[in-house]
Amino acid sequence: MPFMKRPEGASVAGLPWGGAAPRLPQITVPLRPEQATELLSMDRLKRLNEKAEPGTRLQLITSKTDTFFLPETLDGVQVLVKDEGDWYTGLRADNSLLKADTGGIRYRRSKDINDVVEDPQFQLTWGSVAHGYDCGDGWVRVKICTSTD
Repeated sequence: MPFMKRPEGASVAGLPWGGAAPRLPQITVPLRPEQATELLSMDRLKRLNEKAEPGTRLQLITSKTDTFFLPETLDGVQVLVKDEGDWYTGLRADNSLLKADTGGIRYRRSKDINDVVEDPQFQLTWGSVAHGYDCGDGWVRVKICTSTD
C-alpha cells in the first residue's frame, strides 16, 4: 500500500476528500480472498444487510492480486522517475530520454528483462504512475489486481 498524504483540510471520513459521500443503493467492500474470512464473515455481512436502510445492500467483492516487476531502466536509460503529487508518491513511466515508439513499459513476471508478460496491453503506459516497492536492485515490485470474483 503506497503512502498517501491527506490534502490540507481534508476530512478522513468524507468522500471525496472533505466532501459528503453520495447515497448509493449498493456498497461494495473490495477485499483480498484471505481478508474476506478474517474481516467480514458471510454471517456478519447478512446481519449488516438486515440492519441496513431499505434499498441499501452490502456486497462482498474479492479480488486476486499478482506480483509483477518493472525495470527502472531500459537500454541503460532511466524510464521510471519519482513522481510526487499532493496526496501520493509513485513512479512515473518517463519516455522523454528513451524516446521509444512503444505504448509504455511492459510488466515482467520476474526480474528477468526478457520475462515479459505476454499480453501487449499489460504495460505501464508512458506518463502513468505505478505504486510499488523499490527492490533496490534496479527493479520495482508491484501488485496488480488481475481478477475479481
